[in-house]
Parts: sequence; C-alpha cells; structure tokens
Amino acid sequence: MKVLIGTKNPGKIEGATEAFKNYFDDFDIDGIPVSSDVSEEPVNNEIYEGARNRVNNLMQYALENGIDAEYFLGVESGITNLLGKWVIINIAVIKDKNGYESWGTSPAFPVPDKYVDEIISTDLGKVMDKIFMQNDLRSGKGGISFVTNGIINRIDLTREAFIMALTQHTNEIWNDRKVLERKWGGNKMSRNIIITGGDDGLGKAIAKLLSEKNNVITISKTKENAMRISKEIPKAECYTCDITKPDEVNNTIKTIIENQGDIDILINNAGVWLAGDLTENTYEQISNCIDVNTKGPIYMTKTILPNMYESGHGLIINVCSQASFDSDDFSTVYNASKWAMRGFNRSIQKDVSKKGIKVTGFYPGFMQTNIFKKAGNDYDTSTGLEVEKVAKAIEFIINCDDDVIIPEFGIKDIENY
Repeated sequence: MKVLIGTKNPGKIEGATEAFKNYFDDFDIDGIPVSSDVSEEPVNNEIYEGARNRVNNLMQYALENGIDAEYFLGVESGITNLLGKWVIINIAVIKDKNGYESWGTSPAFPVPDKYVDEIISTDLGKVMDKIFMQNDLRSGKGGISFVTNGIINRIDLTREAFIMALTQHTNEIWNDRKVLERKWGGNKMSRNIIITGGDDGLGKAIAKLLSEKNNVITISKTKENAMRISKEIPKAECYTCDITKPDEVNNTIKTIIENQGDIDILINNAGVWLAGDLTENTYEQISNCIDVNTKGPIYMTKTILPNMYESGHGLIINVCSQASFDSDDFSTVYNASKWAMRGFNRSIQKDVSKKGIKVTGFYPGFMQTNIFKKAGNDYDTSTGLEVEKVAKAIEFIINCDDDVIIPEFGIKDIENY
C-alpha cells in the first residue's frame, strides 16, 4: 500500500511511519516536498490550513504524475493561543483516495512568554536553535526533546498527531462512517471476528491466536463456558447464545453489532459428534447433531449476511470436516450433517461473491479435541492434528489479499494422509 506525505523531513516521515505501523503491516511512505501555502511560521488557523494545503497539493502532484496512493498526509507545526496561553502544536491531516479527510493534533507544550513575539515574527526553528544553542533542531528531534530532557521528541509529536487523525478513519463513531474499508491482506487493523464454539478445542485455539490483532467475539452455549473463556482469553468478547435457536441468534447478533460494530468475519466452528449405528441413535441425538452442525451455521450466516451486504465486505469460514469427503463408519448422522455443510458452503459462495463476501469451506482432519469425549466416546486423539497448528491455517485464510478467494481448504497431518 502506497502512502504519500507532503514533506522530505526525515523526522516527520518517521513519525508518520510509526503511526501507520499501528494499523498496517504492508505499506510504503514516500516523502514529496510540496508547498503549505501559508507563512513560514504558521500561527493559529494557519497550522491546520498548512497541513491541509500540503495534502491537496500532494494529491494534485500524484494526479499529474500518475501516482496511485491510498493515503495522502500533511503535517504542520506552529504556535497557537490555547486557553490564554501560547503553545506549540503539530496538526496532521489525512485524506484517503476517496476524499475522506481527517485531522489530529499532537500534545501541546507552552511557550515562555518572553519568546512568543520572536517566534511569531521570525521562525520557531531559529528561535529554538538560539535558545538551546543548536544547529537546525527542526530537522532532528526538535526543541521538545530539550524541553523534556529527551523523554519526548519531535518524532513522537508527529506520530501522536497522525494516530489521532488515523483514528477517524478506523473508528465508526465519526459521522456514522463505516469502519475504514478493511482490506484482508496485510492490514492488521482490528477486525470483528465472531467464532461459534470458541470456548473449546479448535475454536478456542482460533480465538486465542486471532485475539492478538483482532477483536474476537466468541459464542458459547452456556454462561459458564462464556465466563471461563473470558478469563482464559481476556482480550476476547464473550457472548452466550444457542445457535440452534433463531430468536437467540437474531438477538445476539443485533447486540454484538450495536456494541462492536460491523462484523468482518464469521467462523462457523461449533460442532458435535454422533457415532453408532443409526438404529441406536435416539431422535433427540439425531436432531441435536443436525441442529448444531448444519442448522446453526445456516442461522448464523443468514443473520449476519445483511450486515456484511451493507458494509460491502465480509468473510465466512465454515468449519466442516474431512467426513464431508470420506464418510467414517458408523457415523451416519454426523457424516450427513457435514455433507450438508459442504453443499451449503458451495451454494452460498455463488450467491454472495458478487456482493463482496468471501466464503471458505474449511475441512480439517482428525484433531486433538474433546469432541469425542463430549459425545461419550473414549477415542484416543493423541495422534491427531494439534489445534494450534490448525488455527494457523485459519489465520492464513483471513489474511489473504482482497482478490484471493479460497473456496475450499483441507488440512491433514502427514501420518494420517
């Protein structure tokens, strides 16, 4: 991702780079000197106007020279009157390629009264050089480094100003604006990820891994499990919902969207195991297996899709099973539920792809989970895939570039292949 900033000052470029690192992994910032069209020492409103002029002049330069960039940055420092005191402040302006503009400020530090007139009439940098007996402080760490004994430098001020400006691109509370057009590839901006069955096994491993850089929302059937996982994964938001009950699904998703914002990724992971001869399975067991493994993911998908349609982006990962391809013996109902999910996955892909939604069918092999134990079976899972390794495959899928769609993703360990 290309970012342009209207200056060649290395300190300002470094400050902007540090700010963007909080939101993006893959980007390049190029410095291009452009005019601020204000006085050499900006005062009051000229500080904002200068930063904004740099952005507009930068966009014009990019247009004339055929440069395609995602963001255009400008930053200006100057002196302004705040609460009756003269202070030095940095103002950063950011405009994206679609024209959305934001601005932010650095912390302000007061100027001794005896230097105010001289700064306004001449140049802040020259006055700072004079006070601290330095040469060209402005191109380095700045006078603030001397004022704070090295605790804060000019790069820090620039970084903070750009972080404040970036906040308005990445948070939806401003102007009812949708969260920044999230791009899957390389963008580590916090995404809202719902994981059903996120309190155990693979779901728990996924939640733990993804919560480091995303806003993970786990769905548990019981309050006890939700409370437990909230302690084990403090960064996760934990909700209680029976995904087999449409009313609960509707109410829970509505609450999540109200509290967390648009849903970026849905991982339909919850599942149950049912083994034994069909004649031995009870009607209640059969119904529960179909409800959790098939109906639940369909209910979740149906409820979340309108939000994804509105935002224009989204990723749905349906965790199926290798049983969708190779049916296990004496697991008729379980196999049927997973074959149904494979059919659902292929069908929904075609329906939503033209609306900017990606769908991936995820087919893991035998794993080290408690799914068999919960179903009353004592199968030895020690030779299965480690869920932490399988979770990394999920992470790979969600971090693929925007234009990459993975219809199906299978994973097995080499010994059981």
